[in-house]
Amino acid sequence: MELWNWRSRTRWLIEDGQAPDFKGTPAEEQGFRTFDDIVRHTAKLATQEGTLDKIIDEDFVVFGKPYRDLDSEEWNTVRSITEERHFALNWLCGYAPGNCWDETSTDT
Repeated sequence: MELWNWRSRTRWLIEDGQAPDFKGTPAEEQGFRTFDDIVRHTAKLATQEGTLDKIIDEDFVVFGKPYRDLDSEEWNTVRSITEERHFALNWLCGYAPGNCWDETSTDT
């Protein structure tokens, strides 16, 4: 669930026009220049590790297409589902201070 929430947040960064600053980092040394580079690498790695069953165009598959191709309504639906499930899972795992629902973190 955390990986899906990360993908949603990465899409938000892309939609917001933000660009990563990989200068002088291992990411730059590995050839990453954009968030999409990271998404493509992560999707391939997650498939190899068995975390994702399938990818299309080196991206997570949602509604039979790459995550990056979701329209705004589809993205809002998927984003809402992943955020809520990640939140609930973290609460169930005891990550909320004092078991307080409203203080459950979903940092990725």
